[in-house]
Amino acid sequence: METRVLQIVVFLGALVPIYGGGVGVLRGASAFGAWPGAAADSQVRYLSGLLLAIGLAYWACAPTIARRGAEIRLLTVIVLAGGLSRLAGVFLAGDPGRMCSISQRLGALTFVNETGTTAAGNFTGPSHLIANWQGTPIGGTISPDGSRISWDNGTFWSR
Repeated sequence: METRVLQIVVFLGALVPIYGGGVGVLRGASAFGAWPGAAADSQVRYLSGLLLAIGLAYWACAPTIARRGAEIRLLTVIVLAGGLSRLAGVFLAGDPGRMCSISQRLGALTFVNETGTTAAGNFTGPSHLIANWQGTPIGGTISPDGSRISWDNGTFWSR
């Protein structure tokens, strides 16, 4: 009975990497928002393929799970390493679930990035702006459709 419950849990849990990996393989980086370029899209598809394979490997182990302890442990360590890497990204690059914002009062702009840091700024042209991030000025270019700001430091904000 316990083995059957574990098989069901592993089978259902594997749906997460299979679905997420499959979507990433089929849609690439566009599945997660604005188009970041071909190199980033290729990386997303590669890593999504690995995620899909991890899910399928869990499925392959489920029917004979009693004899597959080593494989299940290895797959679990791989998933744990990925999760810890994602957590490190929150500390190193900011929370991907947090939104950036811009507010305007008269000619002054206030920017808030994904970590909650604020910057004062202003327009320097019809599609150009500058923000002063803790003493470091960083310029930005607004896309023609107004959906993206490409910052001079190589990052971007998109709607």
